[in-house]
Amino acid sequence: MSNNVNYAIMGPGGATNNSMRKVARKLVKETVLKSYFRNTWNARNQAQNYAIWSSTGDMVGFALIKKSGDELDISLIGAKQGKGIGSRLMTQIIDDAKERGIKTIKLDSVPSALGFYVKYGFMLTSFDDEHIHMKLDLTRKPFEMIIKPPSPKKKSPVRRRRVAATNTASRATSAAAARRSAATTRSSSARVASLASARTKK
Repeated sequence: MSNNVNYAIMGPGGATNNSMRKVARKLVKETVLKSYFRNTWNARNQAQNYAIWSSTGDMVGFALIKKSGDELDISLIGAKQGKGIGSRLMTQIIDDAKERGIKTIKLDSVPSALGFYVKYGFMLTSFDDEHIHMKLDLTRKPFEMIIKPPSPKKKSPVRRRRVAATNTASRATSAAAARRSAATTRSSSARVASLASARTKK
């Protein structure tokens, strides 16, 4: 971190207050609509949260999450820009999710944050005018969702029949050529024998 400032991550926990809400709103003011923030924050009684605090006592990052079975939803996330706080927060969430047996993490975010989440293996599942919807499968190895070996091409039945027909025709042609060659050889031998017999009689 820059400026030699130490940070502590608290969570996941459920304690929130008005002061925390005001700071969280400031952290996402430029990217999240006020109405969306309000509705999401008001649903926090069904969720937990992470918070990152600086050594000076300031909250510089947060995330609202909701666990349902082996799935985790990140409802809202925000951090002070340009200090690596968002990366530290996301790494902590993913590590904790793995330890808790979470198999899938889902989130909704603004389109401008697409590149940030892709770095952690999230894949875009859908989008609308204001939000992108992404998913991270924790049961799969890194890059396995992106790089897949090409499946072997299967010859169609029609192609197999064409190849078989071609091979049959080729064998038939070869056999016919062999018969013609044999007939030619027999004919030549007969002529040679006939000429030899005629010379002997003379």
